[in-house]
Amino acid sequence: MQQPYQELIHTVFEYIPRGIDPATDPEAWSNSPEMKRLAEKWTAANADTSVWDAFCAFMVNVYGKSRVADVSTPDALHRCRQLMIDVSRHPDRAEKLVISWSIIAPYYEIYRSKADLVTDSGKPWLINQRSSYDIAPDWGDDADEVVKALFAYNYLTPFAGSIIIPDIALTYTGFGEVTLSKALFTDIII
Repeated sequence: MQQPYQELIHTVFEYIPRGIDPATDPEAWSNSPEMKRLAEKWTAANADTSVWDAFCAFMVNVYGKSRVADVSTPDALHRCRQLMIDVSRHPDRAEKLVISWSIIAPYYEIYRSKADLVTDSGKPWLINQRSSYDIAPDWGDDADEVVKALFAYNYLTPFAGSIIIPDIALTYTGFGEVTLSKALFTDIII
């Protein structure tokens, strides 16, 4: 493991139990002290949403209200709030920036989610979904510094986010596959 990220990994261990697979032992997972701490963290995060609300308002000012949606789901599957920004430029392609804002450490990540939009029997469907950390030109070079200065949150780089934490599992990610990114935010890509 990378030395500079030891403190972040230690923080992860406060909220995700080591050695318990939620897929095979959901009761032990749910009743662990770590999951109880996560529930308390969500309670505190929901009691004071001022920083998150200010960040959302800032993003609305940058991108426009019709393009920004708070898609947060405060539960044990997620250790973050999420904001989706529509950056689609083509009518046959859905493209969005997804910002995940950790509730367990002052970090966020951002990725691009793309999918082709097709219509079948008059209903729209997304196919060929994929994601990447290629966020330019929709996320400016100085945006990370602005977010840090205004909201005291740090950008988790794709390199740091890819560090494997071998002794934890998540709902959809097994032992040896959980990355720092998935541990801080969620293992569900939208």
